[in-house]
Amino acid sequence: MLVNTLVAAAPSYGNLPSALLSNKNKGSDQHTPEAPWLRPPLRSLRWVDHFLASLQDCGFSDSAAVDVHKAFTSFLLGALLLRVAALGAAISPEDAPMVEETSLDKYPTLQRLRSELAEDHPQREFDDGLDSLIERIRTTLQS
Repeated sequence: MLVNTLVAAAPSYGNLPSALLSNKNKGSDQHTPEAPWLRPPLRSLRWVDHFLASLQDCGFSDSAAVDVHKAFTSFLLGALLLRVAALGAAISPEDAPMVEETSLDKYPTLQRLRSELAEDHPQREFDDGLDSLIERIRTTLQS
């Protein structure tokens, strides 16, 4: 299985989610001026090299491996931003208190879906999103 291949030989940082959220792993294998194109949150040269090589070992072409890496980092960055926002950190000016009208009368779709939108299941949402991404990667490999 693709995920098992990627995880089995992955460089170890112990608890990866904690490592991604901390500065403890800043070292010689981190983001360098020679690799400004590496996107956060995964800027470890060792991790990215291993990730791309593992994808190629599973049959991905160079361009497909790059596409998968970009999709994964975009997914992970989005998940981390949501997690940080849920903890109350302001991420952008849009996070400032809303001053526009608060009535949903003009927004029937929001009104109808507001209780579902208000539900917060971050772990399930992350797992579901990751499953969808893995399925997309699997489909990319098979085409």
